[in-house]
Amino acid sequence: MKIAVIGGGIIGLTTARELTLAGHDVTLIEQASQVGQATSYANGAQLSYAYVQPLANPATFLAIPHYLFSAHSPLRFSPSLDWRQWAWCLEFLWACRPGQSDRATFALLQIANLSRKAFDQWHTAGQDIHYQANGKLVIYPSADSLAGAQKQLDLQRQHGSEQTLLSKAECLEIEPALAPYRDHFAGGVWTPGECVADCYRVCQQLAHELSAAGVAIQTQQTVSRLQSRADGVLLQMGQHEQRYDHVVLSAGHQTVHLAQQLGHYLPIYPLKGYSITLPSRCLQHMPKRSVTDIQRKVVFAPIGDQLRIAGMAELCGADRSIPTTRIETLYEATDALFGIRTRPQDDARWAGLRPATPTGLPIIRQLSQRVSVNAGHGALGFTLAFGAARMLAGLLKA
Repeated sequence: MKIAVIGGGIIGLTTARELTLAGHDVTLIEQASQVGQATSYANGAQLSYAYVQPLANPATFLAIPHYLFSAHSPLRFSPSLDWRQWAWCLEFLWACRPGQSDRATFALLQIANLSRKAFDQWHTAGQDIHYQANGKLVIYPSADSLAGAQKQLDLQRQHGSEQTLLSKAECLEIEPALAPYRDHFAGGVWTPGECVADCYRVCQQLAHELSAAGVAIQTQQTVSRLQSRADGVLLQMGQHEQRYDHVVLSAGHQTVHLAQQLGHYLPIYPLKGYSITLPSRCLQHMPKRSVTDIQRKVVFAPIGDQLRIAGMAELCGADRSIPTTRIETLYEATDALFGIRTRPQDDARWAGLRPATPTGLPIIRQLSQRVSVNAGHGALGFTLAFGAARMLAGLLKA
């Protein structure tokens, strides 16, 4: 088929790749001047295949009062008159039920396992993507939180996740760079099989390979109208129109508005996150492992000779502004865990709008015979991308 994939982030690019491998004639349409410029640009860089607990879980539900009234809360809610925001929040609260959270974890692990296999099949040593299979350490602030982590480990082990609960001393043995923070955490969860990579570089590599395979990558093109007809789907971009046999919507949170033109409601809402990227010379201790501080909801990923620090989740609509207070929160977290020697002139501060569903499960399905969706991956977009793309391509074979 002649297929258009709308969206040039990691989800759209991997989808275009799988559809090309399946023999389709693929065009990738991206509104920015380059691929990977939005949510994929400076995300947390973690490929977290074994640790996929959705944000909607009982622990988050119980912590909501604290999050709402804490000045340093990693989760924030800015109410608006947008009914979609309120509908999303109500569905999110319902998704925090233990049974639903467990089912979502199982489903996410299945996609993650497929994604690991697909990524490994694609990845080669010659790619300049700052890939490292360096494991992931998630640290917890108290004995009670560690007990909760043990329950999640038991759940994930049922699907083959290889993880170990560690004492504080064992955590420091695996990651000595945490020494400045030794008095502020009780232990952690170690997952040796996790990886990191630079998502933007992965996007660039995929775009290069797709172009070489004959895929047309149309940048600076905004789809203003979709019309599904008997002979295909008509896309209007500026003053010209193009017809395709099939269209895949992978445009992040903007997928909602595209689907709405076809009469479909998708429960996807942007969760805003932030990141900075610091050279290793700016740190007193540079970690070798990927580290997540579960209390602060901040991740630390070494990519090349830099450390990517990312975190937080805000329901504030499509606002891409970068408040200094949020960047300071990332600096404070970095200084607490690893110590900051000096601040760089350019910390590559960034904000991205992660398209999330209330349950944490992405939407990978056909809306009609001629339109499909691969969107709503939330904070796990990079992790799930290769597997979700393979699932979407499989749907079009049926």
